[in-house]
Amino acid sequence: MRLKNTGFTIVELIIVTLIIAILASIGIPYLVRVKVQGNESAARSNLRTFSSSAESFRTTQNPPRYPLDVNELINSNPSYLDSTWGNNQRQGYTYNYSVSGVQDTYAVSAAPLIANVSGVNSYCVDQTGVVRSYPPGSATGSATGCDANGTPI
Repeated sequence: MRLKNTGFTIVELIIVTLIIAILASIGIPYLVRVKVQGNESAARSNLRTFSSSAESFRTTQNPPRYPLDVNELINSNPSYLDSTWGNNQRQGYTYNYSVSGVQDTYAVSAAPLIANVSGVNSYCVDQTGVVRSYPPGSATGSATGCDANGTPI
């Protein structure tokens, strides 16, 4: 009586493994690009949120002024930002807030945590409310506002 072999041959297993490897090599770079684009979109959105919050805060102050720091927006009553803003890192970007000594100008810059991995471009928003984009390694802004060489978005 003859036994029936019902397994896969080594050649079949190698072919299936190669097909999976080829599909992964095509798909993984695409997924990384999508993640980077998502982080950059979130950074722009976060800067718009911050700008709106800072302007709302400013209109309630007498005399009008921008907040000393992010915690002033978080801890004010009503709160203008939620507590997750207490950490200066969000969705692959690091955020830095700076305000002028008389609190009439500010800038918030967003730079990728890991260049070309969590994001490519840097961004900045200031008291004008215009979000600007900067190529990697460029200066973005200071307490007096965003660097004018950025591309408005």
